[in-house]
Amino acid sequence: MGSERNLLDSFTTLLGAKRFFAASPEDRREALLAESVQAQADVTGQLGLQVRRATELLVAALSRADRERDESLLAPGRQGRRRFCAEGLQLGSSRSRALTG
Repeated sequence: MGSERNLLDSFTTLLGAKRFFAASPEDRREALLAESVQAQADVTGQLGLQVRRATELLVAALSRADRERDESLLAPGRQGRRRFCAEGLQLGSSRSRALTG
């Protein structure tokens, strides 16, 4: 029951007339929304970098395992797969730079 009251109080604060007229400019909904949009963009950029790094680690581990097995792990068609992985990493790298740059 207490959490429902907290939720109601939160909506009252967010949607109440004080939020329109008495709040300082940085506490008004427009400013809060702009801040939220920027935070979302920051999180998206960081997630993109983390995914890129994880992909690089995965490809490196697969390549290392393949070398340890005399390059038989990814055979047959190993060259096509390597080219696909390398091109995928280059594409992911350029997208990450576009998001963060």
